[in-house]
Amino acid sequence: MKLSTNILIILIGIILFLLNTSLGMALTIYQSFNVLLNNAIIMGTTALIYIVIHMKINNTFKISLPFSLSACGIIQFIAGLFAPARFIDNYWLIAIVILFIFEIICLTIIRQMSN
Repeated sequence: MKLSTNILIILIGIILFLLNTSLGMALTIYQSFNVLLNNAIIMGTTALIYIVIHMKINNTFKISLPFSLSACGIIQFIAGLFAPARFIDNYWLIAIVILFIFEIICLTIIRQMSN
């Protein structure tokens, strides 16, 4: 059975989402806020990679961007583990949002350059 890239990306995202949720339920030290934050990071990174695969951009970008986005997703995930369980004065959360916005800006610039 051969899986298409689309299904594979979504399947990996779902597996990571379920694994993170399961670990959140099993580990008492893993707070609900961090579980939800990291689930959002997993979904956002999966969505960005899925978008890259479907963008009309140069093949070089299609090959390299999923790796870059995955690396950023791992950095965001690690930051999400250390983020305190609050929205006010949460510098980890601010860094995660800034990195996500930076990824979107980069994708927009790359899309414009490829046209």
